[in-house]
Amino acid sequence: MIKKILKKIHKKYLCFKIWNSEIEKLKKQKYLIKKINLTKDQNESIDNLWKKNYGKKISKVYHRLYTAYDNKFNEKYFPEMYFRMILLEKFNPIPMKDYLTDKMLTQYLFGDFPEKKVKTVKNIIYNCNKNYYCQSGIITYHEAIKKLENIGEVIIKPTIDTNSGNNVRLINIQNGQDIISHENIEEILKKYKSNFTIQEKIKPHPTFSKLNPTSINTIRVNTYICDGKVYASPTTMRIGRYGKIVDNAHGGGVTVGVDSKGCLMEYAFLQTGEKFDEHPDNHIKFKGYKIPRVLEMIEFAKSNHYRIPNMGIIAWDLTLDAEENIVIIETNIQCPSIWFPQYSTGEAFFGENTEKMIQMLKK
Repeated sequence: MIKKILKKIHKKYLCFKIWNSEIEKLKKQKYLIKKINLTKDQNESIDNLWKKNYGKKISKVYHRLYTAYDNKFNEKYFPEMYFRMILLEKFNPIPMKDYLTDKMLTQYLFGDFPEKKVKTVKNIIYNCNKNYYCQSGIITYHEAIKKLENIGEVIIKPTIDTNSGNNVRLINIQNGQDIISHENIEEILKKYKSNFTIQEKIKPHPTFSKLNPTSINTIRVNTYICDGKVYASPTTMRIGRYGKIVDNAHGGGVTVGVDSKGCLMEYAFLQTGEKFDEHPDNHIKFKGYKIPRVLEMIEFAKSNHYRIPNMGIIAWDLTLDAEENIVIIETNIQCPSIWFPQYSTGEAFFGENTEKMIQMLKK
């Protein structure tokens, strides 16, 4: 009985946190929302969709927000608030999600597929619950230091409770010191404390590095299960700005939709609403820019969704290396984002399954 009460209290606390964070985001984007006044027909189409499937009308604030980016209205846009507060837990149950959220599991759940030219990022040293590991097993702190003292250029990042590229760093260790920050390796490891990994630095495919050479630049594929079948949501590419090593929207990167032929769409967007028909730093035009193997990335994600059990929705971050291998950077099940795929493409996140997803909110 006490366990059930505590569980309810915890759930209400999580909902309160999500509600607050979404309200704060909407306040910051108020200037975008104000730009759009939906027509009578547009309002009625949203009302009819939700009254039919949810039993009542909803606020149009998210429809106005997503429309504001490129003036593309879609009655089936799915509101982030409803997704995060209700639908996500139905897709990815909290207890199981918490167990599977550690990004170190990616290499164990997927591994490499040489015959398909698909691989995961190589983890050189990683820390789980303050214990150090390498590819061959558990090692001591001093052994970890020894392996890293002349490792060269690598990426260090957290593996739990991480998002938006927070605390992702490029370091270059020579003789035990990072020649970029001039910190020694002991100081760096002390800052990260526990649950982090030090990974190989990927050498990107020229098509990707041409868009921005200082960041990896990733394809975001979202897959979800509906009626026993795996579907992919609108695909986007995230591209960093010059000098930045992260490409996500919160880190200042631009997002651009990928069309059904594997080419970039006409415009890329900043989270603030600014749009560009070319990269703001190198002036490469987006429209028609062909991304190699992107359609294979989508199919790979769909056919391998089952490898993370109990999870109904997965956000995949994928890229292409210099040898044209598809590289699985990481998967995100904690809080897959449905906002930027919608405003970047003008397409509804759940597409043909939108009505079923609205109905699922009531179950």
